[in-house]
Amino acid sequence: MKTDTNAFDYEITAERWTLGWSHTGHFYDAAIRDGKCDVASVDVELRPVWRLEIRDKSGKYIYKERFIDLDKEVYYPAGNYFTDARGTLMRTWYDSWDWVPESGLHQWRQVPIWNTITNRMTFLTMDARWDDLENNPTVATFDVDQLRDYSQ
Repeated sequence: MKTDTNAFDYEITAERWTLGWSHTGHFYDAAIRDGKCDVASVDVELRPVWRLEIRDKSGKYIYKERFIDLDKEVYYPAGNYFTDARGTLMRTWYDSWDWVPESGLHQWRQVPIWNTITNRMTFLTMDARWDDLENNPTVATFDVDQLRDYSQ
């Protein structure tokens, strides 16, 4: 969602603390999974955040409201919360980074996306590749025209 003040209202409504997933993916996974479905434990830390509320003005967007707990230290969402057209919590999104302290580089490591309506969770796990970053990925990797016209 791009910032569009004609379609959405944006307001910082609070400064507070929240539990956010730790960004430990370079060393260990923040969430320990018990099989393919269960999450046995999650490593979290207390984070100072601003609560940003984004409200749809048109009534045509899939989410009526989106709440972002924006981490005050790293300027990154500690949590995302989305409501449906009735204002009922519909989806939550957290993530944990593979963060390299020596360089400051980071990439997602784990992303749980919970649909509170269906009570289902999508759990994404990514493996970052930090080797050969001078040559890879190439500019062509992010060439929108090339990606759009790609066929097998």
